[in-house]
Amino acid sequence: MKKIAEAEKATISDCALEMISREAAGSIRDGLSLLDQVFSFGGEQMTDEDVSEVLGVVGSQDSEQLGATLLADDLGGALPILDQVCTAGADVNRCTADLLHFLRGLFICRRRTAQAALLDGPDRDIARSTDRAS
Repeated sequence: MKKIAEAEKATISDCALEMISREAAGSIRDGLSLLDQVFSFGGEQMTDEDVSEVLGVVGSQDSEQLGATLLADDLGGALPILDQVCTAGADVNRCTADLLHFLRGLFICRRRTAQAALLDGPDRDIARSTDRAS
């Protein structure tokens, strides 16, 4: 997808490409279709926020922030994050799935059992989960 974006002279971040890849769930055809939708929406410059809006997904930072807030037992701090996610039009079911994915990653990192085999996602996300779990 990165090569296609470059060929189309479009700018898109690795994070945005990861969102598209995760949403495509391993299907190249679906990934290319989503990339085309993003191109139609954003033109030559696509921000992570543009991609989140087109796909209706919550950014990993929002999921991590919500998860960290809940783990800190700060329900009052979680409400503005949830409001922001809902106001942005994100799919609440997808938000829940992303939150569970984040918490699962923390649990696996905390248990330190075969992390590489059990975790999926970009290396930087896995590194952040490992740091948070410590």
